[in-house]
Amino acid sequence: MIGDQIGSSAKEIGNGGIIGLKGTAILNARVKSGERWSALASVKFTEINEDYTNLKVTELHYHPTDSLVGTDIISGQSFEFIELKNTGDKPINLSGLKFTSGIEYEFKETDVLAPKQFYVIASKPKWFYERHFMVPAGNFAKNFANSGEQVTISNSAGSPIIDTTDDLPESENSVSVYPNPTKGLLYLKADDENSGVQVKIYSLSGSMIFQSAIVGNSVIDLGSLNIRSGIYLVNTKCNDRNTVHKVVYQP
Repeated sequence: MIGDQIGSSAKEIGNGGIIGLKGTAILNARVKSGERWSALASVKFTEINEDYTNLKVTELHYHPTDSLVGTDIISGQSFEFIELKNTGDKPINLSGLKFTSGIEYEFKETDVLAPKQFYVIASKPKWFYERHFMVPAGNFAKNFANSGEQVTISNSAGSPIIDTTDDLPESENSVSVYPNPTKGLLYLKADDENSGVQVKIYSLSGSMIFQSAIVGNSVIDLGSLNIRSGIYLVNTKCNDRNTVHKVVYQP
């Protein structure tokens, strides 16, 4: 840990000692000699017959609006991405997995997703970074269908482990939130102008800083909320569909 303290979950193993592992695991180790620690050694051990129960699709962003960057109009498809999360308490081996419908992407042999961590695959990493200030784990080929489709992830044997057919509505984002990043004004546009939308804005620490109910389209002035620049979570609920948008505020 920072300050040379030993983490509470760490275990001391003598030279030649044995550690029993079950399933996929990430082993991090250092050697202490006197008061000095060695560099970190990290090794991944993977389970061939992995249990993917805790691998979930937490966000699938398709049919984004086009964006104006300088004098150029960037196609909305450039901002598409899909986000996976390991919701369990053990690492998951992703090697051998690939998308077999919707888009084209094959996970790397070294890909292991740690507990509670995310794996983001973007259409265009450059534009994903420009909008979210994060580097995705990879980029996929093709694009999502704007009208909705079956998106499937299969294992090395070709058996589906995730199929979004029953989990996603025809349009993943029933409410569009733009521009992103924004200098202050945030526009909300519902696919159905007569739909009621519940809007809540949270800081990354989880504090709710705004709440409102709108119908159809609306504008929120973030500058009036007396908040600092940074990333905020805009939660929209429309037709019983909750969607969380990560919005960058740069006044």
